[in-house]
Amino acid sequence: MYILNTSFHVTEQHAQRFIDWARNTYIPAALASGHLTHPLFTRILMQVEPGTVSFAIHFQCNSLEDASKWHDTEAGTLKESIHKELQGEIVYFSTFMEKVEVL
Repeated sequence: MYILNTSFHVTEQHAQRFIDWARNTYIPAALASGHLTHPLFTRILMQVEPGTVSFAIHFQCNSLEDASKWHDTEAGTLKESIHKELQGEIVYFSTFMEKVEVL
């Protein structure tokens, strides 16, 4: 099993707009792809920069190829749109992970 994790760092003034976008646009689009499941939307408790709030959204997937395809196409377009909407006051990065079973 694989995980696609994307961390977002946004200014405090735009945090609620980001949360609404994540809930109403980004997560539903990922689920609609049919390849990503089990979204987990979290607030990162560490402050990266003063005046910012950080979040992470991760999805489970069976195929790294499917996750990469969605990340490189639709997710990229969605992230560009929120970047523009928030006037550049957001940064993000994605990490692909593989689940390791604990013995």
